Order: sequence, then structure tokens, then C-alpha cells
Amino acid sequence: MWKGASVTASPWAADLSRLYSAIGQNARSAREQVGLSQDQLASLVGISRTSMAQFEAGHQHLPLETIYQVAQALSADIYALLPSLRDLAPMSPDILGKVARDASLEPGEREALLTFFRRYMTAPK
Repeated sequence: MWKGASVTASPWAADLSRLYSAIGQNARSAREQVGLSQDQLASLVGISRTSMAQFEAGHQHLPLETIYQVAQALSADIYALLPSLRDLAPMSPDILGKVARDASLEPGEREALLTFFRRYMTAPK
């Protein structure tokens, strides 16, 4: 469902877009730090350079397993790509309900997002 998909139709698209934008920015920084081009990293991960560019720009929402592959190709921990909870802009307070009701999510995706957002909302400022 997520491979190359956009979530603009989702009722919580703005919150998720901020998250993916931050992940993409962190991936770009890590890629530049290790001296890889977008084309080289895309080849290691098995996606097109265009998809990598769109991912880094926050416009393409890659599946979690592909984000793990990006981290692995960069010899980085997945947490290096995830934004600090303090770095994300405030999310809408009803995000948990929106995620819970979003029928387009697989159960595992829903639980992963709910866990992330719960931690975000309870993190010290």
C-alpha cells in the first residue's frame, strides 16, 4: 500500500507529511555525510534515483522496510533517520483518533504509527 504512495487523501496527511519530510531530510544529511550520490544510494536500496530524490524531499512515503534498507545502506541506525520528537512541529491533538479510524492502513502500520504518535505526545518538551 505505501510503496510509492502518497497519503494526501488521508485525514491526517499533514502530520504524516511532516514526519516523512523530516525522515527524508535526515536521510539526505546522512547520505551526504558518507559521500554517496542519490543514484548510488538508490541503487543500493533497489529504488530509482527519482524515488530517492522524492523521498529525501518528503514527497514520496517509502514503506518502513525500505527506510530500514536506506539506513542499512548508509551504515546507520534507523533512529538516525527518525526525527527527534522535539524537532517535529506540533501535531493536531486528534491525530490518534484519525490514525485509528484510517481504513487504508494495514494493522501493523496503524500500530506503529499509534505508538510513534503516543510517544511524541507524551515526550517532554
